[in-house]
Amino acid sequence: MPKASKAITGARTSKDSILYIAVKELNPCAKDRAINDMVDDIKERIEGKNPAQTIEILKNILEGLKPETMFEVLSQYASFIGKLYGKDVILDDIDMQEINYIKRADKDREKLRKEFDSTERENFIKNLAEKHEKELKEAGITDEELLKMKDGLLPSKEWQVHHKLPLDDGGTNAENNLVLIKNHPYHKVITTHQNTIVAKQIEGKDECIVKFPIPPGNIYPPETREEFEKSIPVAKPKKKKKMKNK
Repeated sequence: MPKASKAITGARTSKDSILYIAVKELNPCAKDRAINDMVDDIKERIEGKNPAQTIEILKNILEGLKPETMFEVLSQYASFIGKLYGKDVILDDIDMQEINYIKRADKDREKLRKEFDSTERENFIKNLAEKHEKELKEAGITDEELLKMKDGLLPSKEWQVHHKLPLDDGGTNAENNLVLIKNHPYHKVITTHQNTIVAKQIEGKDECIVKFPIPPGNIYPPETREEFEKSIPVAKPKKKKKMKNK
């Protein structure tokens, strides 16, 4: 008897199932056995690779998929994939947490926002500087920037204080809901993703179950990632102007 493929004999995982759907989409006339063999081949190619390498391999192998199918595949191999200026940004240590988004009354949200702007942001920054100097330095904060933080100021324009759960929802100004986050690309890509969720899934509703990207801890990223940050465009590429024929 011919040897059965691993995907047939073994228990199929959710990743296997998504890969099967993707391969079937690209090869609609292929038989089940051939598709399972292709899935096995893909799994062998990505075995032992880190999330970023896995994503690039999958994008190359599965080129031509519908965008929604490609996203479904890639999301199986990284905790969070956002998009910034047309480039996929993979943050594998960001949790996608399911929350029951309940729209907060405008009056209550504005009250919390004013408290944050007047005192809570400053208190959070001071507390970080006093109690987490070692962690801040590991994240790339300099001695000069640390002194600024002890006065309640942001270390530089490269950093921001972010609400993990937004004030629009059930988020508060409590320390466990705040994170000092580097603007590029982390804060940009997370807020872009959150705004997209609000626009597509929440707009017009008072309550909705959604998945939000939530950075861990109170400092993000927790270490310097210069090479990664350089690989992400800092602004949307400008379109070249067409020369008018005289």
